[in-house]
Amino acid sequence: LRVDIEVDFETAVFGGKQMVNVPRSEECGECEGRGTEKGTKPSECSACKGRGMITKQSRTAFGMSSISTTCRTCGGRGVMPGRPCNS
Repeated sequence: LRVDIEVDFETAVFGGKQMVNVPRSEECGECEGRGTEKGTKPSECSACKGRGMITKQSRTAFGMSSISTTCRTCGGRGVMPGRPCNS
């Protein structure tokens, strides 16, 4: 689950409370939550090669540094729908 919010400097430094709306997903009756039309299968995400994560490595003065982030292409699922469900 990821929610992006903006906070002002004072709240970031001293803390505070903020209401956040979290969208709730319900399973689709047509595709049963797979995201593809019936009879089609999802394919491996070409951006992350099915891992769901992208790792970036860079050379620093102290050695190698690596940062892993959720794949934006597939949303961390590692697969892409063949033909997306329209429901």
